[in-house]
This record gives sequence, structure tokens and C-alpha cells, in this order.
Amino acid sequence: MMRGTIFSTAALLFIISTVLWSISQANENSNALEDCCLSTSDAEVPVKIVKDYKMQLPGNGCKIEAVVFLTKQRKHLCSPPEAKWVKDLIRKINRKKKSSKKRQQKAQKKKRRQA
Repeated sequence: MMRGTIFSTAALLFIISTVLWSISQANENSNALEDCCLSTSDAEVPVKIVKDYKMQLPGNGCKIEAVVFLTKQRKHLCSPPEAKWVKDLIRKINRKKKSSKKRQQKAQKKKRRQA
């Protein structure tokens, strides 16, 4: 009689852990979808509020293609990638990153010379 109880308890624990694991996987997948832009806005985003950007592609779990601008206040603004102002803003951000990287490299070289 004791053997059957142990088997039933083990089976029940297995079922419960499988259900909990399935729920956690479903939650992880739904979080990925929450990060997607569902639409884009034609409102131009000022360069002075943008910190960075990323591309959202339909094949990566999202339904639409978009450029997602990350603001200095950590907001995500979804923009249409084909818009001229979006392409211009991306170029400005890339230039800013490039010049910032060069400044960092110069500062590192200067520190090495002084050391």
C-alpha cells in the first residue's frame, strides 16, 4: 500500500512541475511579444532626446518592421523605417556614436602615454 502512495505522489509532483514549467515558458514568450511595436508613428523624433535605436524585423517574433528609438528617458518610440526623417536620424545617431568612440579611443591612448 505504501509503494502505491509513493508512486502516486511522485507522479503528482511530476505533473505539477510540468504544468508550472509550461506556464513559465508561456510567460517568457508573451514577454517577448510585449517588446514589439504594434504600429509606427509618423511624428518626427528630435535627435536631442534619442540615445540609441534598434531595428525590429518581422521574422524575430514581431509582426511589423520598425525602427525603435530609445530616448534618454528610456522610452521606446516606434517609427516607420522607410521614412526619410527616420533614415536621417539613424545617420545622425551613427555619426554621434562614431565620434564618441573616437574620443574614447583618444582618451585611452592619452592615459597609456601618461602611465
